[in-house]
Amino acid sequence: MYIPLNTLASKVALPEDEFDALTFEINAYDAIRKINNTSSFQQKTFLGYIENYQLKLPKDIQNIEMVALYVNADDDTTLDQCLQEDFPADTSETEHNIPTQSLNNQITAIYPLLPWSFTSSRTFLKHFELIRPRRVPFNYACKTCPDLNLPCNYHYDIYSTNCLVFPQLESGVVCVSYNGFATDEVGNVLIEDDANLHDAIVAYTMMKYHEVKMNMSVAGAENLYRMYKNAWSLYRKQYTANSVTKTLDPQAIRQIVYGRWDMLLKDAIKYVTTI
Repeated sequence: MYIPLNTLASKVALPEDEFDALTFEINAYDAIRKINNTSSFQQKTFLGYIENYQLKLPKDIQNIEMVALYVNADDDTTLDQCLQEDFPADTSETEHNIPTQSLNNQITAIYPLLPWSFTSSRTFLKHFELIRPRRVPFNYACKTCPDLNLPCNYHYDIYSTNCLVFPQLESGVVCVSYNGFATDEVGNVLIEDDANLHDAIVAYTMMKYHEVKMNMSVAGAENLYRMYKNAWSLYRKQYTANSVTKTLDPQAIRQIVYGRWDMLLKDAIKYVTTI
């Protein structure tokens, strides 16, 4: 079961004039990343337009798996035409979510696509060229990405969590595959409906709030910071431990814990019945 992340905002014990929804959202994402709650992630792909050497990233990004640049090898064929050939507008598979408006020099938003349907399409294989990462924070790094060791003509950097920087490309269309947070049909980020996970996220956001206050030398802030830091650590460990337990087969656990005793009991019963 999953619930929208924003429902946890009501659990944050802050005065209304001190609560900032955007700050809560950023800290909550950071908490989920640190917990490494992979059950809340989905593999996603989008097309975006580079403007002034930068590409805005979706806020739900966890790490990047691949970046590829659109290269128009055929002047008579536009990207829009290629997409319409691969994904006809009248297709019943609406989950492709291909935009119907022209993409050429008009991309100002992010267009989601399914990885399996686009990165294996004729358009991608023929018209996209991989771009290699250069400066990427560790938590955004992908150890198995196909563009890590390839001889690429271009590279990209990440200096913040909200954009890619292309030093050699002032403009252009790129395809980005990434692991992102699961969302519902209206775009709300979803998280697992688990009490320890909820408490961990709330504790982390409160810890970050009081960390700012502590750095401002606000009276009592350091004690509150330490209290929420301990709570964050506790709930994080409890959630992680419970997550491991959920993945184990109860029958397997029983055999591991009681298997030997069951064998001894069977041998004892067998011995008694033969007397």
